Formats: sequence, C-alpha cells, structure tokens
Amino acid sequence: MITIGTVYPCGGCHGSVGYPTANVNLTGNEDITTGCYAVRTKWLGGPWLIGFAQIGIMKKSVEVHILDFDGDLQGTKLIIEYRKHLRGLVRYKDMDAVKTQMQQDEKETRQYFETLGG
Repeated sequence: MITIGTVYPCGGCHGSVGYPTANVNLTGNEDITTGCYAVRTKWLGGPWLIGFAQIGIMKKSVEVHILDFDGDLQGTKLIIEYRKHLRGLVRYKDMDAVKTQMQQDEKETRQYFETLGG
C-alpha cells in the first residue's frame, strides 16, 4: 500500500519531542488501518529512506517521521510505502509518554528494516 502526496505545514508537530514530522493528506482511496506503521518514503530523485508513520482515527492524513533525515520537505511530493503495521492507536497522558512511545516505534522500525537487510 502506498500514499503519494505533498507535505504540508503542521506547525512543528512532534518536533518538540525530537521527531520532526512530514504531514501528507491521505487520498481517501487507501484501505488502511489506523495506527503506527514502519514505512519507506522518498521524493522524486531522492533515495528510499525509512521511518515510521501515524494514521489517526479520522484517516485524513499521515504523519511521517523519517529517520536519520534533517531537512525541510514542505511542499515536496512524497511516496510513502507502508511496510508493517506496528501497533494500533494509543491515548497518552502527557508528552513524556508520547516521546517514550515514539522511541519504541523508532526501535521497532529499525529492527524491522534490519531483518530485511537494510
């Protein structure tokens, strides 16, 4: 399953917990479960990069956290390839709990792609 869309501004979503976010609207054609996914993503002419992505209850957009990347993708068209469903949605009591979960999502994402050979 893939999504192709343009990154729109999110006002620094999750940047305060160390995970800058590339937000992309879903097309409405995705038959996808809410939750967190291990993903690969790229832009035209760019390399495939790994990350994890969140799809919320409304299924209107996807928040992609690209690992080992520091750049501005606003206005860039991304291809997002969903590789593994990591978990369902979770309600958090505070931002520390969000950060802890995102660290776990990163760890599981890296482990998943390492088992595939990179």
